[in-house]
Amino acid sequence: SKQYDTYIRANDGLGPETSEYINLGVAWDIVDDIGIKVDYFNLNINDVISRRTITNVMRGVAAGTLTENETFYVNRAPNGADGSLGRALEVGTGYGNGDKLEITGIDVALNAKFETSIGDIGFNWNNSFVLDYIQEVEGGSEAVDIAGWNGSPDYKSNFTTNYSMGDHRLSWNMSYTASTYEDDATGQLDSWLIHNLSYVYDAGNYGSVLLGINNLTDEDPVLSSVGTYDNPDLYNNYGREYRASYTLKF
Repeated sequence: SKQYDTYIRANDGLGPETSEYINLGVAWDIVDDIGIKVDYFNLNINDVISRRTITNVMRGVAAGTLTENETFYVNRAPNGADGSLGRALEVGTGYGNGDKLEITGIDVALNAKFETSIGDIGFNWNNSFVLDYIQEVEGGSEAVDIAGWNGSPDYKSNFTTNYSMGDHRLSWNMSYTASTYEDDATGQLDSWLIHNLSYVYDAGNYGSVLLGINNLTDEDPVLSSVGTYDNPDLYNNYGREYRASYTLKF
């Protein structure tokens, strides 16, 4: 009941997209083996070319923001007696020009390494702050800022610390995704923090052995308020994973 006959056609009215990209960065080695890097970026694409999903087409047509033509259309069954829209029977879609896409943000990276009598300790901390994420959310509608909405977190962080001594190396990685609003700044969804551990023994000419655990605390992916799993690109559903490998290079 949720599947529709869909026809993908060329769009004679498709135009080019134009873009501008600005990146400004500063790197500073505070002292030996301790540094910081800050990057500002702004990507601005007008008349974005993308293939519209059938949901995008149906919403745009229903809202009157997308004009039906040979490429984009919705054929429906007759309306119900109560005036409700008839069931969609066929949907036409293809590539079209959206309003715009603009992403503005700041990346901050810190790194350090300390040599001690009992081994070397190092860390890398990478942070990404999305200030604006402006894009079209419905067919033909004006672009809006969705930074912090479901599927578009405005902050992500990755922290890795490692300890090495002789042939032994131990690493601990933490990956954090900030909480988001479920829809248009309403309904808070959980943040997501994953811990990954790994140990490597380097046996020189005899190869190396790796033992690891991903998602140490067995965190579940972030679900919507109705329990749906909407963002597999942000939150995996593998649960706790154990790894073991042996590598020998000739």
